[in-house]
Amino acid sequence: MNDTTVPLSAREFLFYLAFARRSKQGDPPLRAFVDIENDMRQACEDYRNPDDFGHWSHEALNGFDATEDPRKLACAIRGKMGDAGFSKAQVGRLVPRQGSLTIELPPESIEIA
Repeated sequence: MNDTTVPLSAREFLFYLAFARRSKQGDPPLRAFVDIENDMRQACEDYRNPDDFGHWSHEALNGFDATEDPRKLACAIRGKMGDAGFSKAQVGRLVPRQGSLTIELPPESIEIA
């Protein structure tokens, strides 16, 4: 399913990007969803395009609530991946969840383009 496109909102994309970067770097799983906030802020800053105000990085963290939003984002992404045809087992490995706050892929399998 490498070529399957899953449309994500700016915030969902940023959430997933932060976890993908952590997994790519070999970082350990987080202990709580709230702990992804700093990684999201850093990813947003790293990808911010100051000349393009329509770029996802300008809106992704507006009104972000680290105590509630990460759990909701993971749930939304799981649903979208399921709708795109990913199996429950695939979604379980690809989307962080309570008990496994990481993307369960080897770092060499993750490509951030």
